[in-house]
Amino acid sequence: MDVAAGDETDATGPLDVLLLEDSPDEAALVERIVRGRGDGDLTATGAAVTVGEWHHADSLAAAIDVLNRESVDVVLSDLMVPDSRGVATVSALVDHAPTVPIIALTSYDEDVAGTRAIQAGAQDYLVKGRIDGELVDRAIRYAIKLKRHELDLVATNRRLALLNRIIGHDIQREMSVAVGWVGELAGQSDAGDADAVDALNDALANVVELADAAADVVTVVEEETGETLEARSIDAIVEAEIERFTREHPAVEFSLEGTEGEVPVLATPMLGSVFEHLFAEAIQIRDDDPPRPRVGIAANDEHVTVTLEGDGVALSDGQAAFLNDRDTPSESARRMRTGLYLAATVIEHLGGSIAVDPGPQIAVTLERPPEADGPVTDAAG
Repeated sequence: MDVAAGDETDATGPLDVLLLEDSPDEAALVERIVRGRGDGDLTATGAAVTVGEWHHADSLAAAIDVLNRESVDVVLSDLMVPDSRGVATVSALVDHAPTVPIIALTSYDEDVAGTRAIQAGAQDYLVKGRIDGELVDRAIRYAIKLKRHELDLVATNRRLALLNRIIGHDIQREMSVAVGWVGELAGQSDAGDADAVDALNDALANVVELADAAADVVTVVEEETGETLEARSIDAIVEAEIERFTREHPAVEFSLEGTEGEVPVLATPMLGSVFEHLFAEAIQIRDDDPPRPRVGIAANDEHVTVTLEGDGVALSDGQAAFLNDRDTPSESARRMRTGLYLAATVIEHLGGSIAVDPGPQIAVTLERPPEADGPVTDAAG
């Protein structure tokens, strides 16, 4: 039974096991425990796992030879063998068999060594002399499940990276070429064709915008598979997005009521895109009546809330319904632009919420770090 990405094996069938242990007595003891044939306090009653093929290697070189020749479901590895010492043993096994789960075997009082083995690529560790059949059983099942999850994440990240390149590079490059040709046509077309050229240019601009938003959505999904949250200054993020929006729309008159100091929230660099897209969707640009949006930042011990309201701030009923209840979007919400969906997706990923009250007032609520006085990333992204 070979563990691989997407494999549905649940470790209930016979398992082919490789034990790397240079001591014959220790090797015999571990095999009895795994097979459930020990006695006294050494094993739990009954077999811990069903063993298919049992392979024993007394050196790293011999273990690598087995991995090159045989299909192995799990490796139990001592860290100290004649030709390798410590976590280097785990690293070498991972290099030669990256899809096989590894359980490190350490000596008494070597929890630090076990932790380092996990950092080097092992899925779990056991302390020799403290293990029984039940403990080995749980460790093996956990290691197989964890390795399968890790492989799934690797495969997902590869697909996302490819999709991100297609959307964020290839499609945008081709669209830039198309926009350039539309410009050429505009200079050569008759007056009667002007409307058609303008419509084509607008359509291409919308496609570029959708491609940008889609690339951001892919980035969010990539973050969900790996990037951790960290403390970031909400004041710096909001101020940067206000400055960005004002550069593009100089007539907009923002007012900002922030906090005193740099209040942190748990976030990733994608948080700035939330306010970028909320501003783009909710602030209505009118030449005859410049909008005057008000942004407020309020914090308590657990949460930070950023509000957007004021003259020129408006959402359709469908958009408001979508943000208030993601599960039951109305027909108009389904037709909204991708940016609002992106904003809601990012906030959901960060464990926050978006709410819309009549007026409207749009409120984005985010969690503060457990230790609010810790280091803060003073950057919008």
